[in-house]
Amino acid sequence: MWPLRWENLVNNQILALQGPVGHTRWDLFFWVRQMTNQVAVALGILIVIALCVDGIVFDWANTVFVGQKFVTLVEWLAFWR
Repeated sequence: MWPLRWENLVNNQILALQGPVGHTRWDLFFWVRQMTNQVAVALGILIVIALCVDGIVFDWANTVFVGQKFVTLVEWLAFWR
């Protein structure tokens, strides 16, 4: 068994992380913000705008670069499989 002071230290650390209604502070920070339909539509519009700007202004250079890096990543992951 652990000494009593270690057990109290662990219990105090657990209590310090608890927030309201049994949630931890990390839960409140990361999980309260949910992916709603409005957020999904906004992200989709942002991606479409970025692709349009890339196609019109930069002649698809950035999209081709990211695509090439993605293919390289997939090949690297296939090697480690």
